[in-house]
Amino acid sequence: RPVVDQELLYSGYYKGHGFKLQSVVGPNGLILELWGPVSGRRGDGYLYRKPNLLSRLAEISRIILAVICLYGDRAYPRSRHLKKGYRGACSPAQAQWTTEMNCLRTTGEWGFMHMVRDWAYVDFRKGLKSGKQPVVLYYWVAAFLCNVKTCLMAEFYDSHGNEIANKYGVSPPTLDEYLDPANFY
Repeated sequence: RPVVDQELLYSGYYKGHGFKLQSVVGPNGLILELWGPVSGRRGDGYLYRKPNLLSRLAEISRIILAVICLYGDRAYPRSRHLKKGYRGACSPAQAQWTTEMNCLRTTGEWGFMHMVRDWAYVDFRKGLKSGKQPVVLYYWVAAFLCNVKTCLMAEFYDSHGNEIANKYGVSPPTLDEYLDPANFY
């Protein structure tokens, strides 16, 4: 529990203090976007609106002449570029689609699981203290290192790099391609 501004960092939903970060994980297993932090008391919908993700997806879709969609959980609004499962009374086709897509959505959570598994220090329960350590910087570095590890594992081990890329059958770039400044968006 932080000593300063603890009410700003408290989440009644999680019953704890902390920051929130949000990510987009690609089918190649890389963490494509990581933004935040925001106060732990903010909901996912707030975090979703901050980086103007939908307008960026619309621009990319316009450039490549195909609609790019993300799949998120129930906290997010449904739109052309963001899909989510159906709730309540729905048709059998909608229920089946929701079940199938929710299984796939779980893979997006694996990005954070990889960070905690490989760099356990970023797991807040193991002693990180806001105001005493650069907690969010640790997450950013862990995300970068996860991507580097995924590229290296794919290059030298199994051509996929992690469970996400293996599930979707999409290989990540080589480490040289990943680190090439010309490839940054």
